[in-house]
Amino acid sequence: QPGLPSQTLWDDIFPVNSQATERIAYPTQKPEALLERIIKASSNEGDLVADFFCGSGTTAAVAEKLGRKWIVSDLGKFAVHTTRKRLIGVQRELKAAGQNYRAFEILNLGKYERQHYIGLNPNLREEEQRQQLEAKEAAFLDLILHAYRAEKTTGFTTFHGKKAGRLVAVGPVNLPVTRLFVEEIILECRQKHITRVDILGFEFEMGLFPNVLDEAKAKGIDIAPKYIPADVFDKRAVAKNQVVFHDVA
Repeated sequence: QPGLPSQTLWDDIFPVNSQATERIAYPTQKPEALLERIIKASSNEGDLVADFFCGSGTTAAVAEKLGRKWIVSDLGKFAVHTTRKRLIGVQRELKAAGQNYRAFEILNLGKYERQHYIGLNPNLREEEQRQQLEAKEAAFLDLILHAYRAEKTTGFTTFHGKKAGRLVAVGPVNLPVTRLFVEEIILECRQKHITRVDILGFEFEMGLFPNVLDEAKAKGIDIAPKYIPADVFDKRAVAKNQVVFHDVA
């Protein structure tokens, strides 16, 4: 209440009910009134607010409305999608009310480390740029194969290594693994009678699985697609064999 300090027990703020306009049906959604009180009590306008389990995005939404800067993150793709959609709505509300709002950017874990293997020096001549690109591609492949505990191999068009009786193909550093990429692998498998393959990639083209896996299986080829984790850039994690390449669901 105005003029009175807030009590230790906050029993005047109620959960988001089914009729609330702020309700987005996210399981862990908190009331905006709760976050507003916390943010007002612990920061000033223009300060930076952080929430590393952002869930439905309530912290970011309230921080934006209160004129705070914010950084939020979540491991769940649905949480990131929900927060993004919610913040776009907040921007529209503030714009309609004639109030200031900030643009925001969505960044993927590992993005900055991957940039090291992409950029070229524009001041180099064409041949020097080609050599630089080849060196970066080789360094990237060495990094991934080492983290995956695979042995480097040669003599193949699409494969870069082998591990436990399976050949290993590494996808592009800056692009999703596409259907064409997988089809080229299947073609080489059929030509060279290869039956077991691991495909490693940071991202995979939407809708690629399970159809292409079924097609390969019908041709006697077992393909196991796996995500390259951001931990591959952590030298300590690689040295301790703590990097886990998860199967694509």
